[in-house]
Amino acid sequence: DLAAAVADAAATNDNGLLAGLVPLIQGKISLTHGEVVRLPTGRYYLRGITLRNRSVLRPAAGASVEIVVDGTITVENRAVLGDPGGDGSNFLVVSNAQGGCGQNIEFENSSVIGLTLYAPDADIEIENSSDITGAIVGGTVEIENTGRILATHSSTGAAALSCP
Repeated sequence: DLAAAVADAAATNDNGLLAGLVPLIQGKISLTHGEVVRLPTGRYYLRGITLRNRSVLRPAAGASVEIVVDGTITVENRAVLGDPGGDGSNFLVVSNAQGGCGQNIEFENSSVIGLTLYAPDADIEIENSSDITGAIVGGTVEIENTGRILATHSSTGAAALSCP
């Protein structure tokens, strides 16, 4: 049950680890000018993610990150989300974004993404030379203007999708 998973993450999370790493403004992470944030292992609850202009939000070396997002995700203008060099299994994002309600998930303008994304009710857009490595579940997934979902090759196969 997605609603229960979001409520649980809101009540029990590791957001205290974000102090000193990244400011949360009304529960949202917004990086807009090339900032780089490496998240330690943990489960985080956010009200939204906005990454622009070569900003980076990724796991720290060896970390396994789960982010539950109660809202929109926007990654654009060569920003990086997750671990694009991996298979997406160490960066899980769960979102309750509602397509048709203005809560879209957008990867645009040469953004680089490496994650496992579970957003079953969201409209997900991959556009303008953005690359995604990992796995995606969405209400709709639209790929335009040389946006790509890239396959990963490893001895263990594709990233396993493990969600609430």
